[in-house]
Amino acid sequence: EFKDPRASGENIAKVAASMLNTEGGVILVGIDDDGDTTGISDPDQKQHDIANVLYNRLNTAMGDIIIERQEVDDDNVVLIRLPQSQETLYEVNGKFYIRIGESKKPMTSEVIEQFFQSRFQQGLNDFFNE
Repeated sequence: EFKDPRASGENIAKVAASMLNTEGGVILVGIDDDGDTTGISDPDQKQHDIANVLYNRLNTAMGDIIIERQEVDDDNVVLIRLPQSQETLYEVNGKFYIRIGESKKPMTSEVIEQFFQSRFQQGLNDFFNE
């Protein structure tokens, strides 16, 4: 997903949570919705700010989340790689998000229940197949 460098920390956190809760994904900060590179004037500071936002909003130690500076069309952008979460659901401000197509949507209670049931079943399968 492309994000303008002025995108709010909360918006980036919601998109990140939706990706972590679904199949993972990549956020490119410094590229607008049309795919045009806008760049970031201070990519090191932006990396630091994004890491703080994700750490604080998602209550995670970052683990396998990768935040790095990339050069695209001679402009600096920040790339955020988000793996699919295998153990927990991530929330922002008390709401869980899921990725549907190219958008984030709040998870329904039914989807949240299905997530935990499938993770519990997978845990049992792993335990008994060891």
